[in-house]
Amino acid sequence: MNYFQAYAVSLDDTIVAAWDSQVGELANVPGFNDIVAQEGAKLLPRFADYYARLRALPRGARRAFERKLVRRCRRAALPAWQMRLATSLAGAALLLALTQGAGQAATINVTPKTPAEINDGDGKCSLAEAIVNANNGGATFGDCEAGTGDDTIVLPKGTITITAADNDDLGKTGLPVINTKITIQGNGAKIVRSKKAEPFRLMAVSASGDLTLQDVTLSGGDANGRLRGGAIDDYGSVTIIHSTISGNVAFEGGAVFILYGSLSVSDSVITNNVANYGGGVTNYSGTFTMTNSTLSKNKAVPYHGNPSFGGGLLSTTAHDTITGSVITGNSASKGGGIAVYGVTVISDTTITKNSASGRGGGIYNGDGDSLTVTGSTISGNRSDAGGGVSNRGSFALTSGTITKNTATTYGGGVDTSGTGVFTDGGVVTRNKAPTGADVYGS
Repeated sequence: MNYFQAYAVSLDDTIVAAWDSQVGELANVPGFNDIVAQEGAKLLPRFADYYARLRALPRGARRAFERKLVRRCRRAALPAWQMRLATSLAGAALLLALTQGAGQAATINVTPKTPAEINDGDGKCSLAEAIVNANNGGATFGDCEAGTGDDTIVLPKGTITITAADNDDLGKTGLPVINTKITIQGNGAKIVRSKKAEPFRLMAVSASGDLTLQDVTLSGGDANGRLRGGAIDDYGSVTIIHSTISGNVAFEGGAVFILYGSLSVSDSVITNNVANYGGGVTNYSGTFTMTNSTLSKNKAVPYHGNPSFGGGLLSTTAHDTITGSVITGNSASKGGGIAVYGVTVISDTTITKNSASGRGGGIYNGDGDSLTVTGSTISGNRSDAGGGVSNRGSFALTSGTITKNTATTYGGGVDTSGTGVFTDGGVVTRNKAPTGADVYGS
């Protein structure tokens, strides 16, 4: 079954009779006849879809869903006549059709201690079922509240373990691909891949998807074998708030891979992830924003003898803005902390204790690319050349300090062959290298 496609339901006599009966009961409700007159052509197919799905559920699962629907109506403070609809099969179908048409957001609660995978009819709402309902804007799975708009999925505290891939749409992925605007409220929960499972990433977001993660940990994703995004493969929009992404692996983007999409990280930690390119994050032609967050202990490791890039972040033809953050303990062949090839603005950030076997212990800035650093400290980083920064493009240190970095050959503070300039009080001092202790090149 393709869970991303709506069912095509024929209007048999039973469905039509249920529709006519339910509409007739509401004929005296003020304004309802106007709704049917204006939206009837859309409401009837929706009603038929929901009615057929609900009717197909086992009696126990259907009753459980109706009780959840009643609770949802109370939380949403719906009018009394709409709340009454939730207590019958035809009424529930009409209510779902109405609320989908109104675009009201739903809150979908995942049942505690429930496996992540789809198990329709067990009376428990799994994370995968919740995502499908939110994607479809309906009640594809009656065990969960119906999706209706920009929905929020609420996780119980504890660990949700994924034991098998749900799909191979963008490479093997543990959960259904996010295709719409969805918020996952974690409440401190962890989403992890079982150590016994085959390799797969945890999540993927399509070009139409918009995912917000709040207060959740993603761990154990495995997108190795030339796949992208150990935890998240992002083609759309992803916002990460007060969360942790750790212990994931991939070919590119150990934690997150961005392709033409956007990633916003705030008050979060991306740590201990591994990839060949972009140990923490790879941003390809997208937008990456990190605020008040930590990028730490990520590794980009060489692939078949080829150098690795961007221990914490690899950004190519992209835009990156890093503010008030810490980049520490990352490593790569080039760009131990970050390797950037685009437009990068860093402010009020500490970049420390990163290492590169080649150039750019703290930062590597690519040929012809733009790097601006303001009010930041780059210290204690190590590499062969350019212990603090290796610059091949345009580098403006408008304020801040590059200090106590070490290079084994040249450019302990900065190795530059581009058009780097230091203005407005930026300080490069007390770095170490056999040649050009503070700055090598011009």
